[in-house]
Amino acid sequence: VYALSALSGELIWKFKTVGHRYFPKGEVQGSPAAFNGLVFVGARDYNVYALDQEKGFAHWNKAFTRGWGLVNQIQDSVLYTGGADERVLVAADPATGREFWNRKMEFLIFGRFAFTDSMLFAGTTMGKLHGIDRKTGEKRWSYTTDGYLQNRLKYFKQDDAYRDDIYAIIRSNEQFLEVEFELGGIFSTPAITKDYLIVTTGEGAVYCLKR
Repeated sequence: VYALSALSGELIWKFKTVGHRYFPKGEVQGSPAAFNGLVFVGARDYNVYALDQEKGFAHWNKAFTRGWGLVNQIQDSVLYTGGADERVLVAADPATGREFWNRKMEFLIFGRFAFTDSMLFAGTTMGKLHGIDRKTGEKRWSYTTDGYLQNRLKYFKQDDAYRDDIYAIIRSNEQFLEVEFELGGIFSTPAITKDYLIVTTGEGAVYCLKR
């Protein structure tokens, strides 16, 4: 993670992630978020780091069990983190990392969140858009894309767990990405305008929902 002077481009500080045996470089692939003197980044070493904005050291880190916090956003003094392989959405205190709630999301979150006063909207690469209560983490509703409805049983059981023979069907990481497109996976940030919620999907469709 690099911090540069906005005026001159001069390097202010550089932070190196710890790394993990599966991802020894600890790659940082998501956008940072900044709040109250801290910078929040998620890395592939399964950690979310809260870095000092001025000095670049870590105030705290939160470890996931098998994924990384690709999406980190601050809204109304709360840190919201969306896990990729972990498949969770977490609301936490940005000062300490203490969780307010942790919600299972069934699949990967790659896109940023959209917010109203009481709700958070998050898409997954399975082709589902979820409306989440910001205070409690309760899932109020889910909307499924046409791609999900038409193709999910090729790859998933009725409970949305992968089929037992999935590795005979999908043999490479590239094929997993193709499946996410086929399912109408949501990689983007939903847009909110008046009472409408608009989302784009990997199947080449745009959905407009009444929120």
